[in-house]
Amino acid sequence: MTQSEAMLAAKEALIALLQSDADLVGVQIAWSHPAGNMQRRAVIVGNSRRMRQEPGPPLGRGTREAYWRLEVAANVLHKGKAEDAAAQAVELAAAVERVVAANTDLGIPATILYAHVTDADLVETIRDGAREAEIPLDVTVRARLRTGA
Repeated sequence: MTQSEAMLAAKEALIALLQSDADLVGVQIAWSHPAGNMQRRAVIVGNSRRMRQEPGPPLGRGTREAYWRLEVAANVLHKGKAEDAAAQAVELAAAVERVVAANTDLGIPATILYAHVTDADLVETIRDGAREAEIPLDVTVRARLRTGA
């Protein structure tokens, strides 16, 4: 995937996320070149949008094939049942995978979805849902626990 393809995939993935039915409190998309030293990141929280560059992974030895990795992080705020939140996270992963597949000729998974949920018990539920949906995607779930204030 070239940088242009990665940028297009990021834009399309962002549109897909914002048009989904999930209750998103924030979306973050990053695309980076594994052999480069910078990555570009777009962050949207509510109506706040910003772009920033961050140091990327260290320069690798060996191959310098021109492919970019697209990473999508979405905060899923569940107000209903845990199963609904898990279904939303799987739906987001599937939507992003479709967008990336439509915008690149790569035969490798290029997207990682981080679904930030508010209940640690959802982690396995989301992973199981992704397996059942047969999403050809590396779905990683981080549970963010809310502590009582």
